[in-house]
Amino acid sequence: MIFLEETTTRLSLAVVFNDAVAPEIQIPEEEVSLLANGIVQKPFYQRSGYWLFMDLQDALVSLAWKSIHYENGTYDVDLETLPNISPVVPIPLVKPPPVRITFSNFSRGEVGVLYEKWVTTSGGKSPLFFTAINLPPGLTIDSRSGLISGIPTENTRVYVTLKVRDINDTQDEITKRITILE
Repeated sequence: MIFLEETTTRLSLAVVFNDAVAPEIQIPEEEVSLLANGIVQKPFYQRSGYWLFMDLQDALVSLAWKSIHYENGTYDVDLETLPNISPVVPIPLVKPPPVRITFSNFSRGEVGVLYEKWVTTSGGKSPLFFTAINLPPGLTIDSRSGLISGIPTENTRVYVTLKVRDINDTQDEITKRITILE
């Protein structure tokens, strides 16, 4: 038969995304985007995973994914080491550590002079959302970037509570004193 003599570069590859901590959780299709060898793939979910049908030129496929609630990642798949009958690539997705504010202290401000200070963080999954309670008059916080800025209008010494929340709803807050002098 001619069919048996031909070789194919078409492969059905199952990429099974699951939560590293709770593998039984099915991750919705719209929460994961995937590239294979730099080309956007639209996998479809069926039973045990996200299935791809790809034309392969090499024996190595580089997978890269982005996920809404998990860390992004990459993985190189050596197709020669996968079982021919059921090539399944398990990818356990990992949630990032909770968001934490790493902000040290406010710098001193001066009435009538532009003030700028970034709220710094670690961990969490973007986008982040920032709030500040009790900022001195004239100062505001950008809720998306965490930049505290403005021109202070009063000589004051107050305690400000800074809060941050990420897309996974992890949160942190700190309270620090800010001094504005004339």
